Amino acid sequence: ESMEFRWVPLGEADPPDLECAPVTRIALLELRLRLAEHGSLRAFDKAARQQPCRLLYTRRAVIDGVLTVVFPWDPQYLSIPGDGEPWPQAECERMRSLPSRMPIQDGLFRTAERSES
Repeated sequence: ESMEFRWVPLGEADPPDLECAPVTRIALLELRLRLAEHGSLRAFDKAARQQPCRLLYTRRAVIDGVLTVVFPWDPQYLSIPGDGEPWPQAECERMRSLPSRMPIQDGLFRTAERSES
């Protein structure tokens, strides 16, 4: 998955020139979101240890003619058939600033802007 290795400050984890797999980008964006939410790595770590591990089940649907992977915080997630339990509303709200869909084009995932639906 890696083409090159470099350290990037977490605050710069989403510049247009940072080439990485969309799933990696989502993980970095979520980490940045959680760190900002907790204020420090120590507080984030403490909170994470007290939370149950949540599973991330994506669902796939053809949206606007494109096969798309949809994350649980997408407004249309529950209307798409597939495995996985719905996330609590508060958790979905927390994640709404992140992309909620990844179109599959040419057999590859592409990060899509979050849905405004």
